[in-house]
Amino acid sequence: MKTKQNRWIVRVLFVAILAVWWLLSVSYAADEQRTESPAKSDAAVIKRAKQLFFLEEYTEALKLLQSAADAGSPRAKFELAYAYWQGKGVPKDVDKAISILQELVAKDFTPAKLELAGFYEKGGNGVPKDRDRAIKLYKEAILDGYVDAYWYLAWVFIPSAREECRNRLVRDNYDEAKKWCRKGAEAGNPNCSSALGLLADWHGQVAMDCASDSQKQRVLIYVIREKYKWVLIAEKQMQAWKPEKRGGSELDPKGWSEHDKLMRNGIDEAKTICEKEIRDISSIPFPTRDADFINGSQIREDARKEADAFLASQTKP
Repeated sequence: MKTKQNRWIVRVLFVAILAVWWLLSVSYAADEQRTESPAKSDAAVIKRAKQLFFLEEYTEALKLLQSAADAGSPRAKFELAYAYWQGKGVPKDVDKAISILQELVAKDFTPAKLELAGFYEKGGNGVPKDRDRAIKLYKEAILDGYVDAYWYLAWVFIPSAREECRNRLVRDNYDEAKKWCRKGAEAGNPNCSSALGLLADWHGQVAMDCASDSQKQRVLIYVIREKYKWVLIAEKQMQAWKPEKRGGSELDPKGWSEHDKLMRNGIDEAKTICEKEIRDISSIPFPTRDADFINGSQIREDARKEADAFLASQTKP
């Protein structure tokens, strides 16, 4: 009798242990699912909303985004800001879009920093122009690993740098534009590399005005070589241009593919111009000429060597 009772107790204990093991397994799986599902769910929501936007089913897309935003998705909330900004599925409401962006910036959501910085940079739509605030947000985005932000930051200074060069006064804006383009180029941004060639051209025009007749030839050749070097660097970087993090809306039908296409076309056009300048250099009527110094092949070779050396030392931010 006692033996039977002991067997019964063992069986009960065994079943109890199995039950506890099963409950712990279910609990662990649920915890794991709760940990993994937000990112997967977020990506699925955005993908579905993008499809609905493409089909112009804006109302359905916004319901999906609003539900995800209410559940705590910053990306879904960011896409809602895009919808209000563009007036897709809702009446256009830039104030509402900016309010959402400000809320997301307070939560350290980097794509919102990039968009809000653009508003501060230009001003308008109820946002006061605040260049310092825009610069701060762009720098934060750089620290967060967004390589495109180097170009946005450089562009804060580039228009004023152009005016400085036109007025033959190279000052702070030119130096800041060049500094951030250089940093962006070192981080692999082809836009920044291409812009360094443009800055070299503008500065070269100032240098040519200041140069003596005996110096003009060397100044021009230096500028052409510098421009060509940066175009070659931008061309190589463009071939490998796949940044891990980018701003902008996932719902934008053109998106980054259109932007990158324009950038690629711009680099190709700049290269064509540089190669023509190299071909034509020997026909320019300099007041004084150094025939040995004017050598298109040598200009190309020097530019390529400098470009290769730069690319070999290229670092990530």
